[in-house]
Amino acid sequence: RLTFGDGQPGNCTAFAVAPRLFATAAHCVTDASATFRLQDEQGRQWPAQVLYFNSVIDVATLQSEMAAQPLALGEDPHEDEVVASMNGVGGSGLWSLRGRSAGRDAAYLMVQLPGHGPGGSGSPLLCGPDYKVCGILLGRFFAGDIAVALSVSAWRDALKAHEEPPTVVK
Repeated sequence: RLTFGDGQPGNCTAFAVAPRLFATAAHCVTDASATFRLQDEQGRQWPAQVLYFNSVIDVATLQSEMAAQPLALGEDPHEDEVVASMNGVGGSGLWSLRGRSAGRDAAYLMVQLPGHGPGGSGSPLLCGPDYKVCGILLGRFFAGDIAVALSVSAWRDALKAHEEPPTVVK
C-alpha cells in the first residue's frame, strides 16, 4: 500500500519488482520530488522516494528499504487470457480478482476484472501459469468491470529509453 509522506493513507498500490524497487501508477505520486511511504501487511511504514516518473504512460518506480519479495516480470497477455490482480487497499491483507484480457490499444491493455474498485491503481496484473507481472493497473475504468493496464512491454520500453543517453542531432 502506498501512503503519503505525512503518513495519511493513500488509495493506491505499489509492488516490488526488484530488491528495494517498487512500481506503481504515476498519478499515485503526483509530486515526483516528494517522499512517500510504503505500508507492509503488518501496518509498518517505510519511506520511499521516486526514482522514475512518467506521467505520459502513467508509471512510476519508487525506492525504499522495505523488504518485499519481488514479482517476476513476464510477457504481455494474449487476448482472452486469464489474468489476476491484487492490491492492499481497503481492508486487511491483500485481495485478488480474476478476469480476462479484453484486448489492447497500443501500450495499454483492456482488462475485464469484475469487482475491481478503489485502490487498484498501481496494482500488478498477473498472467500465465506462474502468475508473472504482465501489466500495471492504472485504475481507469471505462464501463462496468473494464480496467486499463499498461503492458509490461511498454513499461520496459519506457525504462530502457530513460536509461539511454539522449541522441544528439547535428
